[in-house]
Amino acid sequence: MSPGPAKSITLRTAPAGSDARRSGTPTATTSPSSSEQDAYTLVFKDKPFTLRAPAFNSGTHVDLDAPKLFPDGEIGQDDGMELTYQDWGDSDLRFLTLMGRSTGTTSEVCRTGVDTDALPAAIPGDDLDAGKTLTKGMVLCTVTSDDNLAMLRITDVLPDTKQGRSSDMPDYVTTLTFWKSNE
Repeated sequence: MSPGPAKSITLRTAPAGSDARRSGTPTATTSPSSSEQDAYTLVFKDKPFTLRAPAFNSGTHVDLDAPKLFPDGEIGQDDGMELTYQDWGDSDLRFLTLMGRSTGTTSEVCRTGVDTDALPAAIPGDDLDAGKTLTKGMVLCTVTSDDNLAMLRITDVLPDTKQGRSSDMPDYVTTLTFWKSNE
């Protein structure tokens, strides 16, 4: 793991007449480095984004860079996508890019969540049915397939809205915040 971004130190001369000025000792202040400030630019914040449970024998591909849902995505047609919510042979939610839990909603904290609290690549339908893994209030972050940063904040977990299905996977009501990479 690489060390965190460096902090730059600015030396300032103390005002005339102060003890520091008389002693010739400069005062130091810290400010974020330009790489920390400029890593991502906010594009939009808290855009409503609902991930509905897939119909039997289908899947929904999700492109967070667009952002766009593809509710009738085909098996294997997931290039450039960040996740697939599927009810094919195995019912699960698959993360196609590393997805982590975040403890906050800034780009820096979101990016840290990706690096330090990653979820498994797939969450089985049974765990989703029982609400064991993804819960209301959880904040999920990923570096997208286009190297941008996306944050999904789960605002509600609703029972499946379809009838007569083999699975009871829930709908996830979320808000999406998106930062474009400056690199």
